[in-house]
Amino acid sequence: MKIVAESPVRSEKDEKIISNLRRKVYDYRADLTKAEEELAKAREKLVKVAEERTRFAHQLKKKYDRGVTILREKLTTLENEMVQQTKDLKTETEHCYAMIYQLEKSMQKL
Repeated sequence: MKIVAESPVRSEKDEKIISNLRRKVYDYRADLTKAEEELAKAREKLVKVAEERTRFAHQLKKKYDRGVTILREKLTTLENEMVQQTKDLKTETEHCYAMIYQLEKSMQKL
């Protein structure tokens, strides 16, 4: 413990300064606490938004993949139809040429 004689007596002005400084320290602590709380809330919100965007991006990717799959299936179907039509056309053309040949043969016999 300090002896009273060793500690100088504070003046009223010094007491006011100390009081004002303590008030400022208290205010700054309160402001710091408030800023830290707001920062924590902002971080939570940022995480939530990031999660929502990630979820939305996954949904879009799934939708895109389904669309691509459907288009590939349609393309395969159209290609198969085209191949079949080409075969049919070739068969029909050969048949027409065979009939023309028979017609020419028949005309030569006449």
